[in-house]
Amino acid sequence: MRNRRPARGDARLVARISAGDDAAWETLDRRHRRRLRRYAASLSRPGIADPDDVAQDVLLRAHQALRSGTVPERLDAWLLQLTRNAVIDAARARTRRPESPLDSVAEPTTPDLPETIVLRREHLRRTVDDIAQLPDTQRTALLGCAVDGRPAEDVADELGVSAPAVHMAVRRARQSLVRTASARDAACDGVRDLLDDAHARGVRPAEQARLHVRDCPACADYRQAQRRLDRRLRLLAPPLLPLAGLLGGGGPVLLGGKSAVVAVGAVAVAAAGGLVVLEQRIVNPGEPSPVTLDHEGDLRGGAIVRGRTLPSGVSIVEARVEIPAGKTGPRRLKLQCPTGTVAGNLRPQRKPPPFRIGVDETKVDDPRTVYVGFFGPPLKQAYATTVRLPCRTADRTGSLEANPRRTRPGETPARVCPGHRHYVYVTPGKAFRGTLRAGAPISIVRWSASRQWAYVIADARYIRGWARRSALCEVGRAHG
Repeated sequence: MRNRRPARGDARLVARISAGDDAAWETLDRRHRRRLRRYAASLSRPGIADPDDVAQDVLLRAHQALRSGTVPERLDAWLLQLTRNAVIDAARARTRRPESPLDSVAEPTTPDLPETIVLRREHLRRTVDDIAQLPDTQRTALLGCAVDGRPAEDVADELGVSAPAVHMAVRRARQSLVRTASARDAACDGVRDLLDDAHARGVRPAEQARLHVRDCPACADYRQAQRRLDRRLRLLAPPLLPLAGLLGGGGPVLLGGKSAVVAVGAVAVAAAGGLVVLEQRIVNPGEPSPVTLDHEGDLRGGAIVRGRTLPSGVSIVEARVEIPAGKTGPRRLKLQCPTGTVAGNLRPQRKPPPFRIGVDETKVDDPRTVYVGFFGPPLKQAYATTVRLPCRTADRTGSLEANPRRTRPGETPARVCPGHRHYVYVTPGKAFRGTLRAGAPISIVRWSASRQWAYVIADARYIRGWARRSALCEVGRAHG
């Protein structure tokens, strides 16, 4: 087994360098420069990247980062990662210079046509660019095992993961490179059909279309033209009446402290035969509930039963809308809870409609607002349906649970970041387990080795699993 310097000694060096100790930096330079030079030499063939230049560049970057307050979890692994990235940058810069020969391409035994040489160089340049787009873990594993021929155990030690995880990362990197190359070579007409279909349904385009657009300026312009056309069509829409409130900025209307049914007639919310809001109202605490929510008994206010009065702190936003006949694109409805409450789960009517009703997860402006999307095939005749949104008052920590789980000793408090939906998984990135509500308090039990994932337990005790680091805000700040 290779001997390693203790991480504690490196941590002390990092602390001294951050404080401006030049002697500590000289110690780090002597300790790591030779190793970084050997590592850079092992990553590239002669003439691609000069090992001395790479080591010097990496140490300069490391010095600037450490002096600015960066504290790597493992200094040696961090320096090796910087070295690998520097070698990749040098290789990319070399392959992008037309006048530079590609030393890594073996000389053929018979002369190739100029067109063949140019094509080979272009394919190699694209492969290098695709590798640079891979996630750090996949890129390091692929180059270490498939290019350098290093044992998976050595790469795993560098990344701080297990050897099977390295094999899996290499496999995923290869799959990603194949998919990217296939998408790049796809016909533009087929890709634009995929873009049109996704745009009409209001969903994210297929992966092949997204990868193709990334490298095809013409198709990227086509996608931007779709969005510009949508903005121009919205400008043609007639202004909404103030009482409509559901798709503008107002929200439902409350008159005299009572629930109010507001008839808005046939005010269209799109320029050409779009969604029609027939009526809307707010059902306030103390008034009969129009719906049963017996599965929400664990939330503040308890279960809701149709016909019984709503408990304190609970209200329901209700809207009746009409989908016109004929071919229409996706229509959206904005529902907003009263001030001081948080939106719950959307409740469509009992009778299944001939189209799909769902929440637009790309639009999460604030905890009070839900954007409802109506999707499906063209209707032979107009269809009216009712959607209801329960609203509840959160406690001082932002939890909607009647008996929320609190952060325990040894755990780190945090809050689910606003802006879009976040999820938890059984293992990092695999096997969906549940959805985290934006703004809800949450407890971090432990971090993954890469610190890009955290095992968390939500205020709802049954929601626990691995969440991305980007989903967690206010880490370490006490709730309430």
